[in-house]
Amino acid sequence: MPLNDVQGSITVTDNNGNQHTINAEDLDFQEVERHEREMGPEVIYTGEVQAEDSSWSATVQVTEYPLGQQEGDEDIETDNCTAQSNLTFNFQVE
Repeated sequence: MPLNDVQGSITVTDNNGNQHTINAEDLDFQEVERHEREMGPEVIYTGEVQAEDSSWSATVQVTEYPLGQQEGDEDIETDNCTAQSNLTFNFQVE
């Protein structure tokens, strides 16, 4: 299940010092894991972006637990770049 209500952007700086602003809607967050825990399911989402020439990439991971709440800060894994997040996640319980 996708995570649809994400606002903001990340700023990626490649190894050449060039900055790239990636809007939240371009990250296409998808559910990648779900585990049952004490207060219900823990859901992990990731959104990814990659340079057109594949010279760098960034993956943002966020955890929803309990449902409707963000657990901790989002994590950003990078390859050949650095990234700063200005994302806001709005989890909606159905």
